[in-house]
Amino acid sequence: MTVTLELPDGVRAALGAAGYTPERLSEEARQQLAARLFARKVLSLGKAAELAGMSLWDFIPLLGDLGIAVADYDEDESRKEMEGAEWLARKLRS
Repeated sequence: MTVTLELPDGVRAALGAAGYTPERLSEEARQQLAARLFARKVLSLGKAAELAGMSLWDFIPLLGDLGIAVADYDEDESRKEMEGAEWLARKLRS
């Protein structure tokens, strides 16, 4: 699927003055769209990374920079994860 975005002349000029090329704008738009669709649970993490044109390991820090959590745990799941992490930390200290 191809999506075309038409920019008003004033916006195009402002973006050009800020150093945006069509390629840079396209890349950033894909990344932002992918992040938002992941945050809204429209796309899985892997599919969102694919849309962004990034590896999973590059996409995860982008989500962090945008304040989007990769994992969405409820209270019980969070408690279990913390208990597991504490158990592992004790094992590694022994």
